Amino acid sequence: MSADRPDARMIAAAERELSRTFGGDLRLTGGHTAGGGTGRALVFRLNVESAVVSPKSVILKYANVDDENPWAPDDPDGRAHTIFNEWAALHFLTDLADSSDSELAAPRFYCGDREVGAIIMSDLGDTGNVLNALTGVDPTAAEEAVFGWARAVGAFHASSVGRRDQFAAIRKHLGPITDDTPPQNYGVAFAEMCKKVGVQVSADAEAEVEGLASISIDRGPFDALTPGDTCLDNNMRTPSGWKLLDFEFARFRNALLDVSYLRSL
Repeated sequence: MSADRPDARMIAAAERELSRTFGGDLRLTGGHTAGGGTGRALVFRLNVESAVVSPKSVILKYANVDDENPWAPDDPDGRAHTIFNEWAALHFLTDLADSSDSELAAPRFYCGDREVGAIIMSDLGDTGNVLNALTGVDPTAAEEAVFGWARAVGAFHASSVGRRDQFAAIRKHLGPITDDTPPQNYGVAFAEMCKKVGVQVSADAEAEVEGLASISIDRGPFDALTPGDTCLDNNMRTPSGWKLLDFEFARFRNALLDVSYLRSL
């Protein structure tokens, strides 16, 4: 698929599903790359032309498939599982915000098409992310961005605690789920992989890796939905605060894994 312009079949699917969502005909035009493409998926900003009440633009994200990586919604090891992870996370977060009358921590989920692997979400604009702030010239703005982002991540985690089953029901309805639980003896396995590339791992390091793996399994009070990729540009500053982006690896796990990323800055 082309990374420069949206696929016509995807636009048709998006128009069809959005028309159902908003209760009237609409047309999608434009098709500018919105950034955030991962290789596994393509992301485009589209203008909405409609006489019914609807946003002026939306974000269309769909699986980047080809002959070697075809769209197979029932294959747990294919491109489908990451699109379905994002679909489930956005759907879950949108439902959560609407039911609690709270601020949505991510783009609003509008709809999706399982047969083609496309999801349509709200357009947060392009007003800058934490990476932009850290590479800019204003240290105060950079500090404010990092703290604002950290607060957004914490609020995101807190809003989902205790709702594992609610998320799981949405995710299971879409398709098979891959198991990312670390295997037993993960420290030994890590040491063996390092040895293959000529790197020796001490017993202390091996034990530390094993301990980290056990934290992932034993979530304790930190069992929460996490994006799984909380990097510097997977966020957006908006008038209503910082929002998180990219949920291809979202699932319930130990929230401290996201916190460790923030600590590494």
